[in-house]
Amino acid sequence: MSVIYIRSSRPHDLEVEGQANAVKKRKWRVSIRLNNNAPTLADIEDPFLPVDYKGVFEQYLRSSDRPRWSSQNPIPDGPDQEDAIELAEKRIEEYGRLLFDQLDNQTSFFNSGESEAQIYVVEHHDNRAVGNGGIHCLAWELLESVEIARLPKLRLRVTRVSDFPAPRFLEPPRPDGPRLAAIQADRNATFNILLVIARDFSRTGAERDPEPDLAQWPLMNLQKKLRSRLTLEIVRPGSLEELDRHLDIRAKQNVDFNLVHFDLHGRIMRNESGVPVPWLLFARQHRPSASEYSFPQTQLAKAEAVAEVLSRHRVENVVLNACLSAYNRSGAATNLAHIFLRHGISNVSAMWYYVHWKTVKTYVEAFYDKLLIECLDFHMAAQRARESLRRQPTSLAERTFQDFFLCVNYARDVHRTDSMLREASPSPSARSHESTISLSNTSTRSSRSGIRIKSPSRFADSFGFDDEPILRLRLHLLELEYKLMTFRIIYASDLDQAGSDLNGTLGKMVNMWLNTNLIDEVHYYKAKDFSKRNLISGAVSVSPRSKHTRLSHGGPLQRLFPRTVDSLRQTLHIVKEVDSVVDPGMQADKLENQRREERRFLAQEGLQQFASKLHEEGCSYMIFVGSQNAQWWRTYLQALNGEWWLNMPWSFAGPGIRVYLQILGTPKAGRKQGARAGIAREEERKNAMGLSADVMANGHEHEHILRPRPRKGIRTQATRTLSGGSDGQLGGVGESAPASGLTSGQSTPVPENAPPSAVSLSCARKLARAEQKRRLFPTIEYASRVSHFDPESDYRDFHGFFNLFWIGLAIMGITTMLRNMRDTGYPLRIQIWSLFTVKLWHLAIADFLMVATSLAGLPLHAVFRRAPAGAVLTWERGGMAIQSIYQVLWLALWIAVPFVLEWTWTAHVFLLLHTMVMLMKMHSYAFYNGHLSETEKRLRSLDAPGDEADTSPAYVYPTANLRRGSISGIPSSQKDKPSSLPELTKQQQQQHLHHPSSSSSSSPSAAAARLDIQTLREALARELTSPMGNTTYPRNLTWANYIDYLFCPTLCYELEYPRTPRINWTSLVAKTIATFGCIFLLTVTSEEFILPVLVDAQRRLTSSSPVSAPEALLILAESISWLLFPFMLTFLLVFLVIFEYVLGAFAEITRFADRHFYADWWNSTDWMEFSREWNVPVYSFLRRHVYSASRPHTGKLVATLITFLISAAMHEVVMACITKKIRGYGFICQMLQLPIVMLQRTRCIRGRKTLNNVCFWCSMILGLSLICALYVLV
Repeated sequence: MSVIYIRSSRPHDLEVEGQANAVKKRKWRVSIRLNNNAPTLADIEDPFLPVDYKGVFEQYLRSSDRPRWSSQNPIPDGPDQEDAIELAEKRIEEYGRLLFDQLDNQTSFFNSGESEAQIYVVEHHDNRAVGNGGIHCLAWELLESVEIARLPKLRLRVTRVSDFPAPRFLEPPRPDGPRLAAIQADRNATFNILLVIARDFSRTGAERDPEPDLAQWPLMNLQKKLRSRLTLEIVRPGSLEELDRHLDIRAKQNVDFNLVHFDLHGRIMRNESGVPVPWLLFARQHRPSASEYSFPQTQLAKAEAVAEVLSRHRVENVVLNACLSAYNRSGAATNLAHIFLRHGISNVSAMWYYVHWKTVKTYVEAFYDKLLIECLDFHMAAQRARESLRRQPTSLAERTFQDFFLCVNYARDVHRTDSMLREASPSPSARSHESTISLSNTSTRSSRSGIRIKSPSRFADSFGFDDEPILRLRLHLLELEYKLMTFRIIYASDLDQAGSDLNGTLGKMVNMWLNTNLIDEVHYYKAKDFSKRNLISGAVSVSPRSKHTRLSHGGPLQRLFPRTVDSLRQTLHIVKEVDSVVDPGMQADKLENQRREERRFLAQEGLQQFASKLHEEGCSYMIFVGSQNAQWWRTYLQALNGEWWLNMPWSFAGPGIRVYLQILGTPKAGRKQGARAGIAREEERKNAMGLSADVMANGHEHEHILRPRPRKGIRTQATRTLSGGSDGQLGGVGESAPASGLTSGQSTPVPENAPPSAVSLSCARKLARAEQKRRLFPTIEYASRVSHFDPESDYRDFHGFFNLFWIGLAIMGITTMLRNMRDTGYPLRIQIWSLFTVKLWHLAIADFLMVATSLAGLPLHAVFRRAPAGAVLTWERGGMAIQSIYQVLWLALWIAVPFVLEWTWTAHVFLLLHTMVMLMKMHSYAFYNGHLSETEKRLRSLDAPGDEADTSPAYVYPTANLRRGSISGIPSSQKDKPSSLPELTKQQQQQHLHHPSSSSSSSPSAAAARLDIQTLREALARELTSPMGNTTYPRNLTWANYIDYLFCPTLCYELEYPRTPRINWTSLVAKTIATFGCIFLLTVTSEEFILPVLVDAQRRLTSSSPVSAPEALLILAESISWLLFPFMLTFLLVFLVIFEYVLGAFAEITRFADRHFYADWWNSTDWMEFSREWNVPVYSFLRRHVYSASRPHTGKLVATLITFLISAAMHEVVMACITKKIRGYGFICQMLQLPIVMLQRTRCIRGRKTLNNVCFWCSMILGLSLICALYVLV
């Protein structure tokens, strides 16, 4: 194989064209040398303009990396995006061809018929000069995929070389131990690899970090194959400080690492001088000063600081799967690999740009297989790994991405000050990998020959490694390690989840810790062992029931061949059966209770002494195995100064570890449901929080680097936890879980007493499943999953059915218009449409006057506020009555106007509904501001307190926090009597009593009175201020504030509302169009399916011949049956047009941020739940101004009855205005909800949610049709 050297000139020899220019292509003067021939000078021109790198490379790679596109994305979703991606792929392919054509024109190598060549791209770096970007800015790795028709067997391999000058005769820095190439050649030598893993535990949803097994999984598998030939250690936790400490400890023990792998994130950010530089994101150290443990994010570290640590310990090789770790678009200043090389690292493998975790996974597995198993040179292994990526490209969203060229490899070559051109080059006959070795300072027989070296046949290795399957390191397991390293004592719980295997998971973690030299031995106890005391000294006397050491880990013969590397820590203590010992509960036998209580006391005392000693020594850890929640841990074992951990794999909804924040104190039966709810609430909280990081990546922000990209977000119950499988992983779907595709689900466990042949077959099957991605024929992935409609599933995204609903309505409308064209020649019937235009100007004037007269609340309130305290016109004495009378008269007037003017029922209903809305708005505004006016008067009176000043505690209105399913369900702690503000603690009172002001000589009782007044003043002032703190009464008493309130989609007045930053005009236009579309469909439905049925039934009932009672009932029943489906559509359309589109449009106009106008009422199981979730604005108004206002005077039962009476009366008024009949059907049906709810609350029906929901829908649809038929026909 021939060798082609492409070496750039020194920076001062670069042509002007080489400088960055947005409209000109860059050009470099290079020397090209083929084998040992004389070099020739040539010009290499950039195939792209500088702007094309962002427009083509960056957009293409970001489309494969991002889980979704932002609104600023230039490549839209859908077919246009597919076209843009295909165009980018063609241009990238053309890039490689243009680069090849320049080499073809400058050299005669490709004309000789040879097809294999090793290309070295050498860039000289002078520390005294600052370049504008050298030839390493080009994507040279694309040459490896170029296909030329005249060279069908063309095979090029690329290695980048950074040439740093050094004084003459000065040898390059060498590692203290043997080099990697020497270890590859020596069968008795040992590879030493250090792995650094860091993840951001605070990220959730689609932005969640990938599983931390991208490098751990392949390296642990190779360790199992290579046995003692590979020493793998992991920095725990993955912080820069711990990395430095780890290397220091091993350096003192004469252990040198041949390779350090960084499995973490990379970023390009500006430093203190504003210059973009590379950073790595390490684990953040826990701060002991914090009051509580917080989920750690990552911590930025400059590349220079990381390079100094590696250089100080003479690390030879570094692998980074961090994005942007080799970013070199405009110069070496942003190239992290370049910085490492400059500090003495010999070889670096890094990522040129953004990279998907699937690409990393494929590359890392192939790279280490070639490097450690086949013992290829570092750069040859990187080239072969890229070749594996080309054969097995990353597949995302049903398409493949050719992003192999992201994985670049750099070598550091230190020479004398003279040029590389003077050095002897290998002879043309030596067409082997020797060229690679000479340039990367590695010369071994195995590397040059490329022959695969088998693992050494050591006698101890045949017995020295556990045959258990390798555990994949998941995010929740990584947090277990983080907490264990931070707090040293962990209570591990599984909350009694079905199928959980906490002991199995901990056993596999222990095996991994032993194999990676974290601990030397494991001691197993039972909690009751700590209650034993020495008979003589009385001290705690506890000994482990069993031990598991690194020597015994591999079998008896391993003790004859002890490991040469000491463990980092000493002992791990695992305590089981702790729940029943420290929380024994109560039994019927008093003697048994006394015995258990004595054991509990002794055990807790023994555990506390043991934990104190463990913290003192600082070299061991302790894990309690249980099934209780975090609240239990804090109650019984918090004194041990440890932390609680949950054994639950994290789904894409959010970290499962955070569930304990939501399920503290929940009973065991409800923990599973509480966990799912807690995860969902945590996801909402995280989505509401912004991420602040000044991340600069080529002029735009990129908040995260290496992440999973699910095509659809995975729900927490769409996949089940398979803790009993081969590796305890989450059985996910395809892309949803990074490594779920590596097993087929839960396998049948092998019995402990199984023969060795059965164990070997089981391991072979598991390894085959783990390597199914290597199969040539596609493998279908199976896992234990529930269907979306399964009751156990928490899949709640059924937006597709919402789209199907609209498609069905469109089909209905089109077929109806076609049928009308056939029957009448017109697409629509006009019987109802004509009603909309009758006296339309009457409606406009009346509606304007109605709104205008509702504004009287503001001047009336001004009068009530100006009245002195105690006067007749204050709100408390006379203002409330005046306002109420005005509202009654006002409502009566506008109900009567349509009857007097003889309007159609459509105009009548519109004005009536608008009138009711304005009535509730006017009432809320007047009564809330009236309350504030009295509060202000009382606050002012405290400025000069006298005998007449009211210093009694402030009145607190009773809350209306209702339990699920009952509008009258006030908690038992709430009393019907008025409550007052909480009193100050005795400590605060004593503080005020013992430190009176210097000018006061009053008694302690006077000081206490002053304290009460100050407390009252603070409470009253807080009441006059909005919750957000931006508005204070009476500054809200303006016309602008009142008119804004009228337009806001709410019925309850507040001093201030949350607002969105801007109006979304696209959403506003869409909601406006949807509003008129719904009105159109409502009219078509009424015209085509409701009105003809009612007209036909009316004709039959009023025919000339008398109709008997049975026949009348039959006609009525038939009419109701025909009206069921159209009224179901009408009900759904009315819901959409009011609560989704009209209120949503007004929310956009006013920038009203709280869009919670309804909840999931379609899942209601009784009418109480429906009343809360169907119409949230009206429900909030009735709860605040009717129920809460009347309950202190009447009690909760009567207050509930009053609330339903008012609601039923309003419904009856609406029906009476539509039909111009007063029948009371609507009133009766509304009040019947109370006994129906009482029936549904009975023990035999209460828990049947599906049955209750079906009954709700049936009664809703049947009730609407029944009421319509009764009002119209009877």
